[in-house]
Amino acid sequence: MDEWKLVRRSDGEEYLFRSGERRDVSDCPAELFDTVRSHLKNVDEIRVNETTKPVSESARRRLEELGYR
Repeated sequence: MDEWKLVRRSDGEEYLFRSGERRDVSDCPAELFDTVRSHLKNVDEIRVNETTKPVSESARRRLEELGYR
């Protein structure tokens, strides 16, 4: 199976994997890259608001889908 996984650490470092093998981030399909960036924008918004409210259940699920546990 051809699986892609793009990981971005909290320090901004990014990693790309395809079918379990590490790849150069520049090889990332544009649609995956754009989707992950969109979700990370949501994470940044959550991080700004984390002192005023807990993370919602939908945000928690979204983060888990991105590989955060």
